[in-house]
Amino acid sequence: MVGQSADVYTGLFVGEEQPAYAPELKHLGAVVIAPGAMPLQKPLNIPHIYVLAQSYRDAYKVELSEFTAEGKKLVDLAGEGPVTRVFRASLEMKGPFVQPEWSKDFARALEQNIPGKRKSKAPILVVQGTADNLVNPEDTRALLPRALASGNTMKISWYEGKGHRDVIEPARKEILQWFTDRLQGKPAPSDQSK
Repeated sequence: MVGQSADVYTGLFVGEEQPAYAPELKHLGAVVIAPGAMPLQKPLNIPHIYVLAQSYRDAYKVELSEFTAEGKKLVDLAGEGPVTRVFRASLEMKGPFVQPEWSKDFARALEQNIPGKRKSKAPILVVQGTADNLVNPEDTRALLPRALASGNTMKISWYEGKGHRDVIEPARKEILQWFTDRLQGKPAPSDQSK
């Protein structure tokens, strides 16, 4: 399993959830790139926030009081198609779309979706650029002690001066070798052993 940025939650949570819903599968590991493993500190007018809000509204029954009437229209639109439609629609609408703070209900739902609080059956390699301006490297630093305290096998590889997208190419060799090692049954490295 490989994921980057918003897809990372899938990569991180598969290892935590897989034994319960698909015990017959053998999950060998996950590579997560620029994980963004902490919830957004406040609502932002970015297309993905409306997709997130739509899924949280449906899963957690939160009222979305942090969204204005126009923002709620974008949330509804997020459930109907690709995120690019939400982006285009937001350009045609007049804001504001979000309030400055999360409601208590939404903040509680966000807290429930922080990865690394439970043990993953499979090891995890995290790849992060130190110059990432979309995913704060400090959020990635916060993931490691939380994940290790939960009993996870996790290694973080830092790529000096690399950003959100340009970290992939220099990490390619390490990622491929990491997967090859898992397929060959070699033990995964973990920062816990340092």
